[in-house]
Amino acid sequence: MNNRKKMKITMHNYNSIILFDSSCNVDNLTNDKIENSLIITFDYNSHRNLEKSGINHVISDSYLDQHFLSSIGKICYDLSQWYTQKSIEKIVEYDGLNLGEFFYTELYEILILFLKNFFEISKIFEENSNASFLASQNLYDIICSFSSDVKTLQSVNSIKSEFDYTHVDIPFKLGSKSSHIRIGRSKYRKLLNVSEKFLNLTTKNQSNKPVILLTNFSPQLYKEFFLAMPKSKNIFVKFDRTTPSFWNYDTYSTIKKSGCITENISSLMNDNIKKLISDSQIFIDKKLNSLDNLEEIKQLFSLNKISFWHAFQKTFFELLRNKFLESITEIEISKKLFSRYKFSCVLVQTETRLNDLVIIKLAKRWNIPVILLQHGIISRSKHLLLPQKFDRTIPFYSNNILVWGNADLKFLAENGVPRKNIKVLGSPFYDHIFNDKISSYTESDNFILFATDFKSLHKLERITVESMQKYETIINSVYRAVKKHNKKLVIRPHPLKDIGEKQIAKKLDPEIKVVIGGSILSLIKSCNLLVVTDNSSVIVEAMALNKPVISVRVDADLDHDPHCDSNACIRTSIEDFENNLSKILENEQFRNSLLENEKTFLAENMANQGSASINTIKFLDNF
Repeated sequence: MNNRKKMKITMHNYNSIILFDSSCNVDNLTNDKIENSLIITFDYNSHRNLEKSGINHVISDSYLDQHFLSSIGKICYDLSQWYTQKSIEKIVEYDGLNLGEFFYTELYEILILFLKNFFEISKIFEENSNASFLASQNLYDIICSFSSDVKTLQSVNSIKSEFDYTHVDIPFKLGSKSSHIRIGRSKYRKLLNVSEKFLNLTTKNQSNKPVILLTNFSPQLYKEFFLAMPKSKNIFVKFDRTTPSFWNYDTYSTIKKSGCITENISSLMNDNIKKLISDSQIFIDKKLNSLDNLEEIKQLFSLNKISFWHAFQKTFFELLRNKFLESITEIEISKKLFSRYKFSCVLVQTETRLNDLVIIKLAKRWNIPVILLQHGIISRSKHLLLPQKFDRTIPFYSNNILVWGNADLKFLAENGVPRKNIKVLGSPFYDHIFNDKISSYTESDNFILFATDFKSLHKLERITVESMQKYETIINSVYRAVKKHNKKLVIRPHPLKDIGEKQIAKKLDPEIKVVIGGSILSLIKSCNLLVVTDNSSVIVEAMALNKPVISVRVDADLDHDPHCDSNACIRTSIEDFENNLSKILENEQFRNSLLENEKTFLAENMANQGSASINTIKFLDNF
């Protein structure tokens, strides 16, 4: 592969520049196109394809500089909140609600990749301003912002954003084996709407008890919480927009036993709402036209004083059209829900997901308290403070937040959340794990479990070719260390975030098992120990089940975070991984000391182990 130094020395020999990504077919790079051309790849798969074909090329990442890498996150944070501009707020308003806010995190993820490409192409053009360009369709609009001498390469594949997880895993069982079917989110939505007509448990509220709204709570993941509901003084309404109310006998039984009321789009939709949604298409067109005529928006979307509006407008408006319609649909459905019940409070798990945010905004409109239930690890790294404020792990709207332990309370209180609004109750999600925990270390099966979440931090550094090469090296090194100990390796990517682990594993050893989707709990119970990349909530599950944990260092921002860098979890570079693995497997005294430290860590960081559900119910009863 060409490096930058070689490229600069020989640049004057190139008449054309080919901007190539994984939407293109290598076969289209005929000899007449390649001759006297510089080929630049823009993603990992296209780099690998050209490498396999023996075609010399440069990786676009080589045009990035440290200033851009260090500033791009903040730039994208600011741009993704475009809707807060005074000249824009009124334009994107619907029924008093700012539509732009409902998908700001999705816009951020689109901007990260787009601006990476824009910056790289701007630098490429600076060095090759007299060359002609042949570009993939995905990159065509960007290069046209700089050059008029551009032609397109035929597109044969569609590619998605690096952080776009627009698919859903539907779990099912065949005998004793659990599996899943993966389908696109749009198809899933249609299936969900059809299924809800047949799987409806809506009942009339014939009681004077207070009513609490739950949004998108899974009866599988929060089974103990649902089963504790009959002991409550409240009635619970379960409103589902991301998953069915139930999908098998166990979840159906849980819902029935809970006595909660289920509501969904099928139970709430009527002809009036359908008409409002249909009429909103005209409303959306007017909004987009107003934005298109607004000079400020063209100035807002710029990088290094160069506007990228014309290159980004098509992508941006497609997103707005889809998300405006989805937001209006959620608003009208949710307004119907709020008219049906007089809620005493609303319990949510996130402040950023579109339908949850709609519920939150409507609740605030009617002065209904919002309670946020912590559903994942809150990192205490000072380097991740800005991202956690951006994605509202540190809550922005909620009146109260229910956290796992005193350490979470301390961190949130130190970062702007009033102490009186934070309640330490533990996690209902982990109740079934603590109630079924293994009392001592056991080795049921002879394998090491590697639970990966390489793109847990939505950062530019995680989508470069170099980072993907580093990820392959990590998997390779873990495999070789495990093999030296005559153990098997099982890889379990984060649900919805698998990024080619099966292909990587197959190349290393076809015997490596890669499990995508389904519950990770049975794997943790059976493994010798758990390996994770950086930080993950599965660390807590492993500790609760008396399994040693090794955290492989990927991001230095998580150094000194107590979840993955404490005496209860070994934090290691990949170079020292084999040594640390050996210490755990071969040194019983060291392993037992680590397991004792895990118990101490859990005692300090997880309250009400096994009884968080009933304690949450008691809190809601007295709220």
